Amino acid sequence: MKLVEASTPTELMYKFNEMMDEVSRLKVNADKPVISMDTLTAYVVYTEQEVVAESRDDYHALRGEHFHCGDCKYFHENDLHNGSADCPYRHGCTASYDDVCKEFWDAYEAKEEILYVPRNKDGSVNRTSKRGMRYLELKERGAVK
Repeated sequence: MKLVEASTPTELMYKFNEMMDEVSRLKVNADKPVISMDTLTAYVVYTEQEVVAESRDDYHALRGEHFHCGDCKYFHENDLHNGSADCPYRHGCTASYDDVCKEFWDAYEAKEEILYVPRNKDGSVNRTSKRGMRYLELKERGAVK
């Protein structure tokens, strides 16, 4: 709830407008404001919603961070063509579109260079490679240095 009080109707109008501007910036669900000219007060009741992550994956998803095994530098496709991959953290069938493992998030949160960066033979970043696009997207947004 936000409340404003004033000593004159003009002051109440200014304070009320400031209060409503502040409430509109909060992006909340607000009820209809109540204005009393007898007491020169005005108030509005509003409801805020907070999203709480229940797991580590949810936490990163809420921040817009969703990665697949193909985004990890440890993912290397093998030549068996059965969908399996060579990864020190996973065993069995691992596909490039699988969600990343706990070890990936540990390294990512520790700010280690865990994302796959496609490179040309001269060492420059290959911007045409399909694999590593997540790194390039984050680089353009300034999330990765």
